Amino acid sequence: MALPKIAVIPTGGTIQNGQPLVAAAKAGGPLNILRPQRLHETVSVKISKEDLDGNPLPLDSNEEPFWTATLKPEDGLYLLPPMEPGHYRPEGYAPVHRDVNRIINEINRFGLDTRGRNNLLSEQADLIVKPVVDPRTGAELRAGGNTFTRYELVPIANAVQDA
Repeated sequence: MALPKIAVIPTGGTIQNGQPLVAAAKAGGPLNILRPQRLHETVSVKISKEDLDGNPLPLDSNEEPFWTATLKPEDGLYLLPPMEPGHYRPEGYAPVHRDVNRIINEINRFGLDTRGRNNLLSEQADLIVKPVVDPRTGAELRAGGNTFTRYELVPIANAVQDA
């Protein structure tokens, strides 16, 4: 069965309901908050054989105490500490414009249903992102949390109609 198509018309705004962006202690920052990031190249990692509570699993006498996994950039985002030395926790929330494709990717990768499955959005619908371009500047139209002018409402309405 074909999935329904849903057009997403991003028109800016700010995301203020998440944790502030901070640098990892590993990179000289004060905290180790994990952020969804894309790998630059394929890497192999060793993962300790533990149960969900962090207790070591029983091993045979010749068994390695880890699994080896290969992580690839095309697999999507991974939760990793940000590596931006010199950045410190901002006061309050940091208003940032997040690309809607990134938000969809994060929900698909890290959102889980009640049975522990991910890909919550891509299994439900074919999401088509159609950014609204300002005809005056050629840039993506973003409200920045402000109300739209009448001039800006016209390309938004046209984008919705085309979708």
